[in-house]
Amino acid sequence: MDQSTESLTSHIDTTIPAHLLIGSSDAAYKRAVILLQQQLCQENGCGGCSTCRMIKEQQHASVLWFHPEKNYTRDQLDPLFAQLAFELNTNETFFFVIEKADFLTAACANSLLKSVEEPPRGYHFLFLAERLSGVVPTIRSRCAIHHLSVNASSYRSHPLFDFFTSTTFHDPAVFTKALDQSGITERESVELIDALLSHWIEAYRTALMAENTQSISESTHAIDLFSEAHSKQPMPGSSKLFWRDLFLEIKAI
Repeated sequence: MDQSTESLTSHIDTTIPAHLLIGSSDAAYKRAVILLQQQLCQENGCGGCSTCRMIKEQQHASVLWFHPEKNYTRDQLDPLFAQLAFELNTNETFFFVIEKADFLTAACANSLLKSVEEPPRGYHFLFLAERLSGVVPTIRSRCAIHHLSVNASSYRSHPLFDFFTSTTFHDPAVFTKALDQSGITERESVELIDALLSHWIEAYRTALMAENTQSISESTHAIDLFSEAHSKQPMPGSSKLFWRDLFLEIKAI
């Protein structure tokens, strides 16, 4: 299948049994809630009825959520297989939401393949992940893939944002102090990288419109830098080193 779109703004296409939402954990979760509300609420996702509230609180009887702290284990997926054993009534729907799909081990993913590809009537899967590259290929290939846009403006107040959105000189000592005070985590790093990439893509578009050769060159190099950073992920405990290296590279532009 391996279908891909830039964003997911409409109802879930229930002719496709599995969807993969790629974006920050918060953005993917919120979009999943909205899509489920649109699908299950009699008022097309009004947001205020008992159905919508239960979905948001992860209490709706037709939605089963999975959210691991670490990598998934086969035992954690047992409730999913137990539910699949029940045949749904005609026109009845049931959704499995697999948060942190990039935490699925190959063994867990393989146990899901048949159910994801050919689920019993009425069953659907929503996989949520921050990075497409972190999701096991066999799961990716069976999903419609949706990339959620990142709102860079929501990160402008982040203490590290300004250091990476201009090519003017920044004192390394000042940067190091800001980095230490930020306490940035691995997961926050992923979201900030996405926001910085979005910022530079917009800067590139602006530079093209203005035919500003220097800005085009600067933004192109920055896009290449953050695209490469996007394909990687800070290892546990390595966020500071990760951002120090990026700081040196952005200053080289």
